[in-house]
Amino acid sequence: MTRDRLQALKAARSGEDDSCDVTVDVDGNRFMEEFFEQVEEIRGSIDLIANNVEEVKKKHSAILSNPVNDPKTKDELEELMASIKKTANKVRNKLKVIEQQLEQDESTEGSTADLRIRKTQHSTLSRKFVEVMTDYNKTQTDYRERCKGRIQRQLDIAGKQVDSEQLEEMIESGNPAIFTQGIITDTQQAKQTLADIEARHNDIIKLESSIRELHDMFMDMAMLVESQGEMIDRIEYNVEHAKDYVDRAVSDTKKAVQYQSKARRKKILIIICLAILALVIASTFGVSFLFSGLDSLLPYSNTTMNSNDDSFEEEVKHIGLVCASFEQYSTRFVRICANEYVRLAKLYGLERLKKAKTDVHFKKLRQCVEINSRFLRMICISARNLFDDFERDPIMSANLLAKVPEYLAEKLDIILRQSARDWSAAGVEERKVCYGLVIAELESRYPVEKGRSQIQVLVPGAGMGRLVWEIAQRGFFSQGNEYSYYMLFGSNFMLNRCVVREQYSIYPWISQWHQSLVPDDETVAVQVPDIDPQSQFSGGKMSMVAGDFLQVYDKANSWDSVCTVFFIDTTANVINYVERIYDILKPGGCWLNFGPLLYHFSEKGPFESIELPYDILREVIVKVGFVIQNEQLDVPASYAQHPGAVASYQYSCVFFACVKPLHSI
Repeated sequence: MTRDRLQALKAARSGEDDSCDVTVDVDGNRFMEEFFEQVEEIRGSIDLIANNVEEVKKKHSAILSNPVNDPKTKDELEELMASIKKTANKVRNKLKVIEQQLEQDESTEGSTADLRIRKTQHSTLSRKFVEVMTDYNKTQTDYRERCKGRIQRQLDIAGKQVDSEQLEEMIESGNPAIFTQGIITDTQQAKQTLADIEARHNDIIKLESSIRELHDMFMDMAMLVESQGEMIDRIEYNVEHAKDYVDRAVSDTKKAVQYQSKARRKKILIIICLAILALVIASTFGVSFLFSGLDSLLPYSNTTMNSNDDSFEEEVKHIGLVCASFEQYSTRFVRICANEYVRLAKLYGLERLKKAKTDVHFKKLRQCVEINSRFLRMICISARNLFDDFERDPIMSANLLAKVPEYLAEKLDIILRQSARDWSAAGVEERKVCYGLVIAELESRYPVEKGRSQIQVLVPGAGMGRLVWEIAQRGFFSQGNEYSYYMLFGSNFMLNRCVVREQYSIYPWISQWHQSLVPDDETVAVQVPDIDPQSQFSGGKMSMVAGDFLQVYDKANSWDSVCTVFFIDTTANVINYVERIYDILKPGGCWLNFGPLLYHFSEKGPFESIELPYDILREVIVKVGFVIQNEQLDVPASYAQHPGAVASYQYSCVFFACVKPLHSI
């Protein structure tokens, strides 16, 4: 019989003793109360700064409207500015302390409800503080320009003609006497005018010092707000994809209702079937059973994993970091730009940077970063179809606020440059050199009239997938293999999601500003893709397989051709690649290779990486069993080269075509 818990609770409540002692843990509540007290204190300080900024505006207007120098008003203005500076420094320090505490708590306690509340409050305060300080900075800058205009007019009255550049140089000199040189000061009016000019000049000198201090503070807080903005981005991300969860929940609920209604009937039927089956087996074989292991219908699958397996959790964790790096691209790059701008400002001064239009260039960089960020986010979101076999979606469950190692964050720059190399008109010449030789050799060995649809071509290290597409376009069955999730996400987007030629504009060179001849070279746009991969495809078949080449491909005599471009130097032991390619090729199959020997593991020491020069590698290839039929040495080639770079890199590459003999069965 089901017990009525509501009545029991009511009875317990009516009979409870109000005088009984109840122990309540108030440490957490007390901590949050102290935090909110601190929040209110910071908010009050920010409001005080805002009020003082309004007073500063009034003082500026009073000083500029007064025909003579007013020391009292200037003293009041300096007091207000000193108060703003002092209060702003206190607010900034308090916000930094809160930020450090949040990072420490997140690393020890994880993402709790209290922590998310504190993060939201901190982000709100930081943004409000930056808004107030931005207004103050604008007020100071406007006042400086108005003072310059006043000096210009007074110099004209005093009989000294100067243009705006000369006036700027005179102000930067810091010497007020320079304004009085060559001016007749016989009359009292002229003397008064010159005195006003010198006073205005002194005001501007003090104002510039204040603006520099304010700029450093502003850049510091801007980076703080940008890092806090990741939480807002995460909220937007969840809102955008909430519909997927709702639809899935509705579908699962309907299924649950159906299953519940059928569960009892199924249970009875299953019991009857099991009983009948047991009787049949017992009558045939007795009570002795022998179980043998069941082989999977698929001998290998590189995407389906057991959710209880540690390797599955590690894979999901890595995918989460990959997704987080896509999400944090903008934040990371803006922080780099801000640090660079502050460094230049300290070295050369703000005025010199403005004259060189450096601030304008950094604003343009920021715009390019946002465009790249939207492009990269689309790549990440579109990759969800790659994980249909996973028991849970690793992209939707990713922690986009996770700390991303720098070596992963840098791969976003590689994706942008690889997109330009493989899928834009800017990469045509590079593709002609490396892909052109391989494709021409492949076509000459397998003419169209002999039928290419049955010729299976493997492309390890497929990258962004252009070579795979080009081979399939010529009628072959082409399969790409790629280990990097970054390249898998990128190739999936280009091959399956791009439906219009030059659908997107990207800026692949903005991370290479130190290599440009002029700043505008960094912000050159590239349109991708240069073709429509879907509507223009009229050839054979193609597919992509994720995983390590040596682990995925172990079936002997299964491929007609293997094409490697900039690939064989990506392993710690190149001999393993040579032997595996030989094993998986059919007798009579060909291996086509193009690239340098820029071994990727060279920094790990001579005993962890086998790095063979080409003449020795050639001997290994022959001893394994290959017959080299075509060979070209010292072929010049570049790789994802920035067209406007001061320094360009050119590789001396090797192209060869070798065959696995027919008698090697």
